[in-house]
Amino acid sequence: GPWTRPRHVDATLGAIDPAPFWDDDGRAWLVYALAQSRAGRSNLILIKELDATGERTVGPARTLIDANHLPPALTSIGPMPWLY
Repeated sequence: GPWTRPRHVDATLGAIDPAPFWDDDGRAWLVYALAQSRAGRSNLILIKELDATGERTVGPARTLIDANHLPPALTSIGPMPWLY
């Protein structure tokens, strides 16, 4: 559809590099990383489901990648959901 103004869809502290993702079944998701300076943790790529309107997240975050267990990663940023 036409371009709309950006919306604040999630209040996760320190979330960076958000990327929406639509699954094959039509469900929408928000994939993002965390900034150590604001979240107190990093090296995580997380995902949360979006509601049917795509205007807010629902439910808990799920960890897709925990790079703290994948040495020698220094930081994980810029999730690209089409690679998952």
